[in-house]
Amino acid sequence: MRAVYLLPLFGALCTAQAPAPTAPALAPEPPSTLVKPALDQLDQTITALRFDRWKKGSIRDEASQDSDSISNNLHRSLPPLLLAADAAPTANSKLVPAFQNVDAVYDVLLRVYSAARVVGQPEDVDSLQKALTSLSQSRRAIAARMQDQAAAQEKQLVDLHASYQALQTQKSVPPPKPEPCVPAKPKSRARSKAKPAAGTTAPKPAATPGTTQKPPK
Repeated sequence: MRAVYLLPLFGALCTAQAPAPTAPALAPEPPSTLVKPALDQLDQTITALRFDRWKKGSIRDEASQDSDSISNNLHRSLPPLLLAADAAPTANSKLVPAFQNVDAVYDVLLRVYSAARVVGQPEDVDSLQKALTSLSQSRRAIAARMQDQAAAQEKQLVDLHASYQALQTQKSVPPPKPEPCVPAKPKSRARSKAKPAAGTTAPKPAATPGTTQKPPK
């Protein structure tokens, strides 16, 4: 009967002492999520620009060409770069080309914004300023992401190098020489003389030939 009552208790103790399973590492966030909101806002802003209401001249013409270049980049050049970065979210080699492209778009957008302040309409200036601010934040987010990944990869290299150096050090140290095996000396056993039992007399030694024994007095 005691065994029946102890089984549930034993199961409860095993459950309480079992280590909790470790949570799997979360996959890194795709890089495209860092810039997609800003790129969508920029695309809508460029499409809504009314260059026909700007003052005529070379400034307006150059701004119109720059806006076409931005639109072409957003729909053709940048998507495959972001797709490659999303496929390897921890590889800076894939993220750097996308960052360079976004950085180039920012520079061109800055020229369009500056032109809008000179010959454009106030509503276009406001929308371009908001798009510029949003894209600038995305650029900083990508730069921080690359810096964090580079620091993590550098730490991995340092740890691997330290492990390799420790392994090489262990290999270079010769093993200790075995001590010579000296056989132990056998212990000498002391011969013990048998003592006569109490109440008995020790036997007299036998007489040797040619000698006479004296009678006891």
